[in-house]
Amino acid sequence: MALQAKIPQAIADGIEEDRRMRSIVIAGIEEEPQDLPPSRCQGDLEDKMSGILDALQVELGLNPSHWLKAISNTRLLRLAGHTNIFVRKSMTREGRISSFGNKLEN
Repeated sequence: MALQAKIPQAIADGIEEDRRMRSIVIAGIEEEPQDLPPSRCQGDLEDKMSGILDALQVELGLNPSHWLKAISNTRLLRLAGHTNIFVRKSMTREGRISSFGNKLEN
């Protein structure tokens, strides 16, 4: 691969890594039925996310210290009634596989 092609990819990889360092993944949010208008689905999702972020005691616009706080406060989700919500640090597929392998070894 020519150096000229590698540079944009290296920049893109750096941007992606920076984005993941400031991100968390929230899974388990119930979706609205497909027959609702998109604006209603968007509003409902935003309301649900606000409730989850309030329970985690963090604001949108996460930086590394915020996602650490969000992950350490996941127990608060259960107290707020969010029993099917799961939170983890954003990782690449390879990172998730490595993390899972490390957990199995311990």
